[in-house]
Amino acid sequence: SMHASSDNVPAPSDGESDTLEHSPLTQALLRGSSPMPSGAQHPEEQDAGGSATVVDDARTARTSPLTAADRRARRKRYFTVALITLTSMFLYADQNLIGPNLTAIAEEFNLSDEQKDVRLGGWLQLAFFVVGSPASLIIGYYADKTKRVRLFFWTTLIGEGPCLATYWVTTYWQLFALRAMTGIAVGGCLPLLFSLCGDLFASNERSYVASFLTIATGAGVALGQVVAGTIGPAYGWRLPFIITSVPAIALAALMYAVVDEPKRGAP
Repeated sequence: SMHASSDNVPAPSDGESDTLEHSPLTQALLRGSSPMPSGAQHPEEQDAGGSATVVDDARTARTSPLTAADRRARRKRYFTVALITLTSMFLYADQNLIGPNLTAIAEEFNLSDEQKDVRLGGWLQLAFFVVGSPASLIIGYYADKTKRVRLFFWTTLIGEGPCLATYWVTTYWQLFALRAMTGIAVGGCLPLLFSLCGDLFASNERSYVASFLTIATGAGVALGQVVAGTIGPAYGWRLPFIITSVPAIALAALMYAVVDEPKRGAP
């Protein structure tokens, strides 16, 4: 019988009991896991050790002093951001140069009140958008194919040149054509600028840097409103177009001259 068979099995001696209790298989079964080779580290211990190593490395990287070369590179990056921000501000300033002087422009081109609202308040803005939106897509595509600093200069020149030429228009349709072409600069600059900032700064700094571009757009619209509203009535509605376009072209040229094309694919 089974009782008889179990009674006939010899009990382990004291030495054998100690051996069984301390064997790797017994210890593994007591822990509820599979036995591990001698010298191997338990996964929990291994993870804890790996995490500690990563934390130590991160702390060391944060506290390690910047070299002179690192500081120069950082200053150069922020100088580039300053140029980009100022240029963007003047690019967006020309969006709002017409509004404060609608009446003066309408009188010069012999537009009735109804024509003033439709042609100056509606058609010019529509032309600006119709040209600027495709320009943004096209320039955004070429931003991945060619040097962005050079492309940004030419985009600004092509867009802000017509803004500058607005000073000499003599007919409404000349004004219409030049305002439409100005949309190239405003629509095309954003893809280039965000692409440049993305490669100039690491991933943990990009959101902060991108905020400067957002501020520049709002500040530019406000600047245009102030320039057109104060200078236009005193010196004529044409002068604000020079005041905003010349700095934009000059800053883009300076950027083209002193800023190196950043390496693509920054981490």
